[in-house]
Amino acid sequence: MKIKVNSLSNGIHNFALRKNVGEYDLEEPFVGEIDMAARVDKSNGQIIFDCSFEVMARLQCDRCLEYYDEKLTGEFRIIYMRDEVSEEDEKNDIYQLMPETVYVDLTKDFFDYVKLALPMKNLCSEDCKGLCPSCGANLNYETCSCETEVVNPVWEPLLKLKK
Repeated sequence: MKIKVNSLSNGIHNFALRKNVGEYDLEEPFVGEIDMAARVDKSNGQIIFDCSFEVMARLQCDRCLEYYDEKLTGEFRIIYMRDEVSEEDEKNDIYQLMPETVYVDLTKDFFDYVKLALPMKNLCSEDCKGLCPSCGANLNYETCSCETEVVNPVWEPLLKLKK
């Protein structure tokens, strides 16, 4: 998302964009369209971008291995200042706005935050029962007659002490 900032008047401006994830080279697991929005607050010394996004992702559950769709959302803020900024400021998404800047390209920032929105653990639901460790049956849809508690022989001496 490129925003032309040199002709913006001071004040608040809203921008929205909806495109297919393929147009932005977002690869799997992202599917469908990505909705991006930016609220731009411009003043004489700085421009503040408050951004948000929504995108669908096709994920595979870590417990049952079934595929499911999940809507990912996120928000972030980026600040461009006319004054010089330090390296520490850049780590906090504060950048220097050069006088000759015509456009600010937020595409890379959107991509970074979209990728950070992916969950660390993919679960189709909080109560997913997963797969049987013995026979591999999906316990969400069927039951099996396998022994439920398998004890690693390494721990047997400790279990005897516990008793």
